[in-house]
Amino acid sequence: MLDEVSTPAKKEEAIARTKEQLDRLIPSEARKTLKIKTAVRIGKPYEQIIQLALEAQIDMVTMAVRGRGALDLAVLVRQPIGCLQLGPCPVSPSTF
Repeated sequence: MLDEVSTPAKKEEAIARTKEQLDRLIPSEARKTLKIKTAVRIGKPYEQIIQLALEAQIDMVTMAVRGRGALDLAVLVRQPIGCLQLGPCPVSPSTF
């Protein structure tokens, strides 16, 4: 977890590495037709998603939640709910 990185320099390195990993997950075809922005932030996920949506004037947030069972989904679904309740734009949560 990025919260556990000790120094600011290591934190910046971890953020850059994580962003590269996220970028590799996006198919090149999607990058050609969609405006996709990846971001890595440290903090409570729903708060950081809402803050980014405000800063970047994002029109819609799409979130996927993946859990192994009912308990995982119950815990993981809190982030989309926080964004739905407090966010400045529509949120499209889904499970897979």
